[in-house]
Amino acid sequence: MAIYLPNADAILDGYTLSYKAELLSATFGHGYSQVADNGIDNAAYSTSLTMKGLTSSKKDQVLAFFKSVGSAKPFLIPRLDDVDLIVLLEPNSYKEQVSKLGVYTISFKVVEHKFVGEIPE
Repeated sequence: MAIYLPNADAILDGYTLSYKAELLSATFGHGYSQVADNGIDNAAYSTSLTMKGLTSSKKDQVLAFFKSVGSAKPFLIPRLDDVDLIVLLEPNSYKEQVSKLGVYTISFKVVEHKFVGEIPE
């Protein structure tokens, strides 16, 4: 069974995926240069996400999840278009904020996880 981010419905604002292509480049004499894609699947996405309106127990659940997966274990985030993101948590990227009313917000960054085979469990 695949591992999903708990309380993902708290990502209310949606998100924007930023893509970065890995390129190879070479510079030759007289100002000539050449650029090529680095492989056939060279673009990876990353995004910053914010989970809002969390209770203390839901906040604790998400933080425990982040500690358990670390930055090396992939997990899934449901997308708004019903296609799940397979991601890795960016190291040291998550932070929690609390309002005066005891409502929590967690912000974090993820990067695309490229794998071969089945969806990670």
